[in-house]
Amino acid sequence: MAARTLHALSTSPLFLLLLFFAASSPTKAQQPYVNNHQLDCENRDFDNITNGFTCNGPRSCRSYLTFWSLPPYNTPNSIATLLNASAAEIQTLNNLTSLTTVIPTRRLVVIPTTCSCSGGGGFYQHNATYRLSGERQETYFSIANDTYQALSTCQAMMSQNPYGERNLTAGLNLLVPLRCACPTANQTAAGFRYLLTYLVAQGDSVSAIAEMFRSSTPAVSSGNELTSDNIYFFTPLLVPLRTEPTRIVITPPSPTPPVATPPQSPPVDPPGGSSSSHKWIYIGVGIGAGLLLLISILSLYFCYYKRRSKTSSLIEQNKLTDSSTKQSLPTTSSRSPLAVYKDTTSGDQTETDKSKPEFGSWLMLGGRAERNKENNALPGKWAAFKVPQKPIVRAAASSFEVFVDEKECTDERVQKKKKSETISSSSNVLPLNDGREIKK
Repeated sequence: MAARTLHALSTSPLFLLLLFFAASSPTKAQQPYVNNHQLDCENRDFDNITNGFTCNGPRSCRSYLTFWSLPPYNTPNSIATLLNASAAEIQTLNNLTSLTTVIPTRRLVVIPTTCSCSGGGGFYQHNATYRLSGERQETYFSIANDTYQALSTCQAMMSQNPYGERNLTAGLNLLVPLRCACPTANQTAAGFRYLLTYLVAQGDSVSAIAEMFRSSTPAVSSGNELTSDNIYFFTPLLVPLRTEPTRIVITPPSPTPPVATPPQSPPVDPPGGSSSSHKWIYIGVGIGAGLLLLISILSLYFCYYKRRSKTSSLIEQNKLTDSSTKQSLPTTSSRSPLAVYKDTTSGDQTETDKSKPEFGSWLMLGGRAERNKENNALPGKWAAFKVPQKPIVRAAASSFEVFVDEKECTDERVQKKKKSETISSSSNVLPLNDGREIKK
């Protein structure tokens, strides 16, 4: 009878529907790992993960956050103000002497908080308030990831603040939902009473984090729905705790820890790998240097050849100019005495010529002959000769004719004697010139 009743219930559609809802109830589910989706603020496809941990357990509980001490947030008071926590509880839990004790940089600080379902979307969170100072350019991303060390996300801040990303100005108070969670029914049944939000540091692993907080690797993996050991640096991870945490003393992540010193040594490459890579580097440098040297040599050669060609063309042009000038303006290389050609055809003049001295063929030009020419007083006989021009002084005609009176052209001593006799004998005779000036 009871068996038939149980079989009837198991085959009833209503019973199967109730069983489905019980199996899919959020009280049994764990929290999904953010998996670096928080880095894309504009991507809203993962809001169910980036906006917070799902509210699938008690509405409120005591939870814990972790925070790395960094100036200006390096005292219990300053950290408590930033995270909206109790400075006294921070001091007590971390064994600090006072509320103003400066905590060494990069030391992990555990902060007790109250986590509750809020935000209007069914997410666990602990609310803090941040006031924009205006001293630097701040965004939802920088506030969530830098100031609050990834304890919040830009997606959660954008969904719970009325200000746009480009409208953040100094003096605004922003709501910062900090990621926290309460244990689910399964975790409570397994003996876990608290959940701690830990910021993954460089070099961390799931097993190392579980050991740090005296938890277990399966509990951490199942609590974050991890299917592998792959976790990302600077992402929040939930750590289930059986007891309240105490002061955690670990090696700071920013200075190189002892386990991180081996990577500083040169990595072991396959045989010949490093030398071959260096070989190709040297070959490339050598080829580049050779090309640069070749380009420099060619540039110098072309510059020299161009300058030489230009100089040669100028020399040829000057030669052509000189030759054309010489052809158009003939000159004589040296002065020669003026030659006077006599007319020996006339018999009447023969005796007169014989009476003159033999050097009469080299005669000086006198002003008397010129004046006779101007007055049309032509002498009995005229001789024509050519006066050469001065060499390469100025352009001039090749020659010009000068008419000279042979009877009046005598030696300088004869001219002086004749001049004195002429002046004393008759006043109608024109005075003679000394014959030394020649018209040019």
